[in-house]
Amino acid sequence: MDSCRISDEGMVNLAGPHRLKCLELSDTEVGSSGLRHLSGLFNLESLNLSFTVVTDGGLRKLSGLSSLKSLDLDDHQITDAGLAALTS
Repeated sequence: MDSCRISDEGMVNLAGPHRLKCLELSDTEVGSSGLRHLSGLFNLESLNLSFTVVTDGGLRKLSGLSSLKSLDLDDHQITDAGLAALTS
């Protein structure tokens, strides 16, 4: 979904495909609040959030994604505290 017009409200439609392994959301209007809809994607291995408006608070919503191996956060204002929330 790279560069598409999906926003936080549209993320609810991604809550169902539990077998999803890779999700490309770069250059979209997705922000931190939309990431709550990804919490059930336990098989997700790769997530690209480059050029979105995700913050440290949004990263905390990804902490339960235990299969996540790759997270792309180019062009973000993410702090060390936000990254630490992913491992706790």
